[in-house]
Amino acid sequence: MSVGIALVLPVLLAPAVYGAPIDSKRAEAARLQRQLQAEAERVSVLDEQYNKARLRLDGTQASLTQANADLARANAQIKTLRDRMANAAIDSYMHGGDTTAISTLLQGSGDDVVARRQYLQAAAASGRRTLDALKAAREDLTAVRERQRRASADARDALQGVDNSRRDVTRALAAHQNSLKKVNGELGALVSAERARQEAEAARRGEAAAAKRGIPPIFGPTPNVSKGAAAAVAEAKRQLGKPYVYGGAGPDSFDCSGLVMWSWRAGGVSMAHSAGAQYRDFPHVPLSQLQPGDIVVFGSDLHHDGLYVGGGQMIHAPQTGDVVRYASVFARSDVFGASRPG
Repeated sequence: MSVGIALVLPVLLAPAVYGAPIDSKRAEAARLQRQLQAEAERVSVLDEQYNKARLRLDGTQASLTQANADLARANAQIKTLRDRMANAAIDSYMHGGDTTAISTLLQGSGDDVVARRQYLQAAAASGRRTLDALKAAREDLTAVRERQRRASADARDALQGVDNSRRDVTRALAAHQNSLKKVNGELGALVSAERARQEAEAARRGEAAAAKRGIPPIFGPTPNVSKGAAAAVAEAKRQLGKPYVYGGAGPDSFDCSGLVMWSWRAGGVSMAHSAGAQYRDFPHVPLSQLQPGDIVVFGSDLHHDGLYVGGGQMIHAPQTGDVVRYASVFARSDVFGASRPG
């Protein structure tokens, strides 16, 4: 053995010297995982904001379309009434000197003549009142249309703003992921191990917190559920392994609410592509009474959700860079509540 090798081997094998690089790599792996998780969570929040903004835009555009239709109908009614009144005026002018027409109109007793004259005057006044009312309605509809137009423009601006922010964060997250790909396999494995450790720790904390709230961490026997709920769960299971993509609603990729929407469509229930809307639009159920098919939502801003499948587990589309997979309902400490479609 050469002197060089003899001197190097003790250094490589010394525990203190060997342990330091590993500890450093583990610390770096933990830092990278926390950074990735924070960026992914921000993307998830922005994704829900994007979905809400898109729903808002759809709503304002539908209202604008209705306002335009109402205004067109009012304009048509005004035109029809004007034409009738114009024809009546022309007819009155053309027959003004026609003694036959006048005698026909005024024939009968004196009381009849007075009644007929009052009727004609009332008809003319009614026509004017109707025209005035239609004009006022048109002004109101014009104002409504302008408000809806502005609301639609604001909604488009909001959607674009969220979309721009989401793209910025997604690019930043992609840069972090590219950095991970460039490091050696050992560090990559350590990052994966750190992620698993953090998820397990989060599940333990969540289950402990749930126990304090009287929510059992492992639920009892799976109850009989509706055919719709069973179909939704079965459909969610068919999507396992597909990638998370912001705004994704199937069939090849999903975001969280897109997966829930897709799954429940198989169960015969339509819903909005928004975790918040999916929670608000259906009856709420206590977490201690979860049944397969229920929607579990997370965050005080309701920015994430998943489909409960029994045994304390849900299927969800977690975040950018991840895939549709199983997770404990309590893997996240911010579980907010649940709703039950069907």
